[in-house]
Amino acid sequence: MHKTMIQIGLVVIAVTGLLGCEKADLEAKKDQVMDAVEKAKAAMEDHIDELEDKQGHYSDLIKKYGDKAEELTEEWKEALDYCEGKNTEKCEKLRESFESFKAKVADRAEQAQKAAEDFLEDSNR
Repeated sequence: MHKTMIQIGLVVIAVTGLLGCEKADLEAKKDQVMDAVEKAKAAMEDHIDELEDKQGHYSDLIKKYGDKAEELTEEWKEALDYCEGKNTEKCEKLRESFESFKAKVADRAEQAQKAAEDFLEDSNR
């Protein structure tokens, strides 16, 4: 009986030790998960800030040109059509200006697209 009590005691000690290790492992894993959640949260907040900045920029453009966007597009088209085949200084400046404008719009669109993709990628992790 004494031997059985010792065996039971050893089993209890072993189980307690294992449970203690499991608890420590669980706590460590919980801490890792919480760290990952905090990092993801910070990254999402950064993306939201970037998107809000860009939205503000686009809102300013819309306020400035929104109602005139169609009119401006038509004016650009007419001016470029007029300058087609002409190599005057004014036409060269117009083409350079239009290329610069296109590049900036494309860059802004690319930045907005990348920010949206990054945000979605981070939110899916």
